[in-house]
Amino acid sequence: MNFTLNVNEQAISCKELTVSLYKDLLKSSYGDEPDAANLLEVISDLFSAISNKPSIFFKNLSIIDLMSCIFQLRINSLGDRTNVGLNIDETKRTLEFRLDWANEDLITFDKEFIKKTIEAGPIKVYIEAPSLQRLLEKTDEEYLYFVKNIQINEKLIEINSNKEAKEITEMLPIKVTLAIIEHFESIVNNLKSLNFLARYKIIEHNLGFVPSIESLIWFTKLMFNESLEAFYDNIFYLAKLANIPPSYTESCSIGEYYVYVNALKRSLAQQSEGRQEDSSVLHNDGISDFPDQ
Repeated sequence: MNFTLNVNEQAISCKELTVSLYKDLLKSSYGDEPDAANLLEVISDLFSAISNKPSIFFKNLSIIDLMSCIFQLRINSLGDRTNVGLNIDETKRTLEFRLDWANEDLITFDKEFIKKTIEAGPIKVYIEAPSLQRLLEKTDEEYLYFVKNIQINEKLIEINSNKEAKEITEMLPIKVTLAIIEHFESIVNNLKSLNFLARYKIIEHNLGFVPSIESLIWFTKLMFNESLEAFYDNIFYLAKLANIPPSYTESCSIGEYYVYVNALKRSLAQQSEGRQEDSSVLHNDGISDFPDQ
């Protein structure tokens, strides 16, 4: 079943996420410090594979729009909720976190506090959250990340790197550069108000998105949080006990994959109950470690 990815007022038709692509996403986000460049390649290739857009389209999206795409992918593949652990008044709580709400709050913040056009005579500077590709290119002047394009009279100059942004802004009138810096500072200050927990009336914690590689990785891991070990165990036991070849499993949608996993869990549980009635013990070789979805 296809779904629609809404990006910058574009409606992009997408196919379902397959287990094979899901595996690549799990592998690229594995560990405490995943390789950001590799993650960008995997994410852009993933979206290209399920849509009619080339991978460069997704590489050039702002990190806000890319994060929104990942939210939408998770919502349409595995549902709009996930669990978030919180420690409130020294008590551990599990919050059912609405991903659709988080996506709405993110897009609203982007429109209200980040996207902006700075105008001075014939000059227009278009401000936008940086792409992940731009964030991989380090710069000492962080405001340069947010310079998307510059228009002088009728000529639009597209900015493809922070180096280009620096070279072009150095040629602008100083008042325009100061306006860019001022807006960047306002973005930084307003980020404190982006709290996905506000809808839950939780004031002890702040859970927001920062336009950074680290923040994108953290939320990706939150939404696609099955461990690699559990994933490979699932594939193995589906093949061993349910006679479903790994090649077939990896071609399935991620939703179908969990249908098979949960069906096998139920079958093993029923076998276990039957054997316990016969005063025997079932050893299921780790099947009980299947993650619940």
